[in-house]
Amino acid sequence: MEKCPNCNARIKDNNECYRCGFDFALVFSCEQTAEVLYFNALASLKKGNIDQARRFCEKAIAIDNSPRIRKLNTFVLLKTFYHA
Repeated sequence: MEKCPNCNARIKDNNECYRCGFDFALVFSCEQTAEVLYFNALASLKKGNIDQARRFCEKAIAIDNSPRIRKLNTFVLLKTFYHA
């Protein structure tokens, strides 16, 4: 996240927006959770557990719809399709 979701100000290195006072703690927590789910999906793929990787991707996308997570989800879906 580069800008405050409340007022669109640039984010500096603190947990609160300097302009509007918005608390970023929950947003940062959600981003961190999505990151953990992303790496869990990668680990599941490495182990060959495509279904579990798909579930991790779905959960990660529900939290953070970033391009990186969407790309991994597309890859997992293709693997699911060609694996079946």
